[in-house]
Amino acid sequence: MVTSSDILKEIVQLNILKSIDEKIRGQLEEFIKLTINGDTIRSYLAIDAMLKPKVYGILLYILTNARLIKIEITKDVDISSSSFFLNTLISIDRKLIGEDISSIDIIFQNTSVGLRYPVSNKKIADFFQTVEKAKTGDAPKS
Repeated sequence: MVTSSDILKEIVQLNILKSIDEKIRGQLEEFIKLTINGDTIRSYLAIDAMLKPKVYGILLYILTNARLIKIEITKDVDISSSSFFLNTLISIDRKLIGEDISSIDIIFQNTSVGLRYPVSNKKIADFFQTVEKAKTGDAPKS
């Protein structure tokens, strides 16, 4: 079973957060636990990303038994999160942009989230396949 500690171990290895101290690591883990709020983690994706123009950080998606959670962590360790209930998931749309960039849009009843990524990044593609399977009830149970 995946835990918030497992997720924290991976995200602190990403370039942006390699140098954060133990106190901030503890606060970050507590934030992740509070955001998950008792849900069962099925899968997660943690990547270095451009969060906004000229704002780099970590983009963390957590798929639970009930929600898709998106957490953005800047290099200054400013954290924001959004949560989307799986029962409001309408569709997942994929597009090929040029030769080497994929785009994915996850459409919920009242909002959507999206991501552009290199076609060669199997880790991202696999995660969103798991999200799509969660919509149909076929996602692995951790």
